[in-house]
Amino acid sequence: MKKLYKRVKRVVISFSILSLVKFFYYYPIKFYKALALFFYFFLSKFRKIGLKNLEILNFKKKILWKNFCFMTYCALRFIKLRKKSEDEIVNNVEVSNLQILIDKMDKKRGVFVFTLHFGFWEIIPIYFSLKGLKVCVIASKVYTDSINNFINNIRKKFNIEVFHPENAYALIKRLKKGYAAGILMDQKQGGKRSFVNFFGKKVEAPIGPLEIAYKLKPEVLLMRTLNLKDKDHIYIENFNLSYNLNYDLQCIYNKFEEWIREKPWQWILIHQRF
Repeated sequence: MKKLYKRVKRVVISFSILSLVKFFYYYPIKFYKALALFFYFFLSKFRKIGLKNLEILNFKKKILWKNFCFMTYCALRFIKLRKKSEDEIVNNVEVSNLQILIDKMDKKRGVFVFTLHFGFWEIIPIYFSLKGLKVCVIASKVYTDSINNFINNIRKKFNIEVFHPENAYALIKRLKKGYAAGILMDQKQGGKRSFVNFFGKKVEAPIGPLEIAYKLKPEVLLMRTLNLKDKDHIYIENFNLSYNLNYDLQCIYNKFEEWIREKPWQWILIHQRF
């Protein structure tokens, strides 16, 4: 009975979220706070997780409302990208250290991009796909199949190939063909994991991407996106593998923590991370 209740609840929540998002699709994005207010009170489970995370991170509780507003704003921007021209999307993005990516792509060894749920992260593969790069992403399934399919259909509209973590073979094939492959590394998705220090806590982190990188030896980069004054800034940083798994994983998470501390409301605080 409990399993049936949970399943029905997930369907109802999924239907409600998709209905509201599609409804707001036809309205100016400035109304995003109204939708954020609904999510803040309706998704009580995630609100509680966010408050707990803020307590652990020693950040102010008022950040959570700002985080709900920001994530809702990004969600609406994501679905509204379908209405925008390629020039509109590309011209709203600035990239730092672009030459690092160009030089690595020119080596034809594939580029493995490690990033995190920060800023308007969906714009990273979309932007580079529109700029002519062969792009794929590794993404965990989101909440329910209906929401997952909704998100992936938008990604595919921009010629982004989407694979789930268990489909490592497809990822390996794309890297060998010279693709830029992106993966969100700040969550514990996937099979193999190891522990790292993150905000002074021991958390699990995926090690599969690093194991693939050690075996294939593609180029590796760190990226993040930051939303500043309604413009998205993509930051590219070189990352040299030491081939010491625990050391490399900790270095990645050290950088993530540094970025999150700058603007914590632009990181997805409602994930069960600690």
